Amino acid sequence: MRGLEDLALHVLEADDHYRAWKALQELAGRGDDFVDLAVAGAADPHRAAAWGSHFAQARATATTLAASIDATRSFLEDHGLTCAE
Repeated sequence: MRGLEDLALHVLEADDHYRAWKALQELAGRGDDFVDLAVAGAADPHRAAAWGSHFAQARATATTLAASIDATRSFLEDHGLTCAE
């Protein structure tokens, strides 16, 4: 029973991270919009600092997502399950 509970928690966590990944993919597809904003903001030191903060947050989110995917994949493999790519 404990194994099923652990699996359910990993699945819920993986789903949350998948949704975040999809949102990041959507934002990545709009890169040109962000380039225009970044160029406009670079002239303003306060805006430039904000962009740096957003970039750091996005990078941290991507790192957390990758770690969660790896942990979920390992959990599934340890329990004889497969992970769809």
